[in-house]
Amino acid sequence: LFHKVGMAQKVAKKIYELHSDQYEAFFCFNTFDFKNYLENLKKEEGWDEASFEKPPKPDGGSTSFQKHGSAPFVWLEYPDGKKEFIGGRDYFCDWASKKFAGEQEIVDLAGGDNPWAEPSMGDLFFENGNVLLSGTPQPAA
Repeated sequence: LFHKVGMAQKVAKKIYELHSDQYEAFFCFNTFDFKNYLENLKKEEGWDEASFEKPPKPDGGSTSFQKHGSAPFVWLEYPDGKKEFIGGRDYFCDWASKKFAGEQEIVDLAGGDNPWAEPSMGDLFFENGNVLLSGTPQPAA
């Protein structure tokens, strides 16, 4: 499980590094309260229900907003308050590979030619503090 979180975190950080004028990234690493956090997040207003069902993966599996209950849980938020469910690490890497197809650093971190492949165990090691990467400085907690 954690190697999937690590890979997604590395991809999100790279997207932020290269596109901080368009994207922010928030990472919440809380093993003990994740289920509660996710349950409350799903209850928030603004979710685009058109993003809830995902197409099948190459291996035939799939996910949906309602069923997704593991980390990572990836979504986009827009200035108008709309939230778009992306999925887990696999759907996120597929999205990133397509969205940033011309940016090799992002594509490579997202799995290169096969964003659906399992991440390596090397992705177990990542920065795991709760962080908001934003163009606006945040007060220290």
